[in-house]
Amino acid sequence: MNKYRNSGFTLIEIAIVLLIVTIILGYTVAMAPLQQEVKQYRQADEEMEKIIDSLYAFGQVNGYLPCPAWEAIDPVVTSNGFECRGEGTVLDCDAAVAPDPSENTCDVWFGFLPGKTLGIEGQYNNNLLLDPWGMPYRYQVTNVDNGGIESIGADFVFQGDMQNEGIANLAPDLVVCNTDPSASTVGSDISCTEASETVVKELPAVVLSTGKDKNANVAATSWVQRENQDNSVTDRVFIKGPRNDTDAGKYDDIVKWISPNLLFSKMIEADQLP
Repeated sequence: MNKYRNSGFTLIEIAIVLLIVTIILGYTVAMAPLQQEVKQYRQADEEMEKIIDSLYAFGQVNGYLPCPAWEAIDPVVTSNGFECRGEGTVLDCDAAVAPDPSENTCDVWFGFLPGKTLGIEGQYNNNLLLDPWGMPYRYQVTNVDNGGIESIGADFVFQGDMQNEGIANLAPDLVVCNTDPSASTVGSDISCTEASETVVKELPAVVLSTGKDKNANVAATSWVQRENQDNSVTDRVFIKGPRNDTDAGKYDDIVKWISPNLLFSKMIEADQLP
């Protein structure tokens, strides 16, 4: 009897192995986009934590928070990536020089993260720091001004004003809600509809990534995303809620913020606050 008679594979066994390999490969290919998305959200979260730390450090060193950067609508004009401050018009914020912090106050209150001012490394386009989906990180700083001692510029962005006013007189006013107070319109939202909808309030600054949908056309996004992108000095509310990955028009923004108490504590340690 041939002792090697049963050493080979039958066609059925080979077919079963090929079927298993095909299933594994198909699962791997199907999971690749999801794994990439998870990686991007993890990267965005880590980058935004570094941004928040950089904002705290900037406050410790300088005694105030930076203004947003400005992005030109005109493609011929290039943002300089620095905070848009004291130029009198945003059209002057395309100059290739850093602004003088002692001059006036912010020219824009909600714009893009001033990555060049903060000295943050990362991927840039038009001098603006990009999130993992290729869109600029957005940033808003409070424009509240007590006016008690220094009335030229807002308390949190004018050099020396936070120290002059003192913690008791500093009242930042940005708000994060878990639902959109505007419902079907985007207006001048300054608070959440109900107290129970408030995630956090009295914030000095908020940082935003528009997530994987990265829809630059605000009119085409959901009302919630419009709320996060249409902010201004008269609209101080941001929305932070569960992501919806089934519809490109649904909410998937990432919102982080500066804690006033932590900011004050860090600035006290650095002798920037009394």
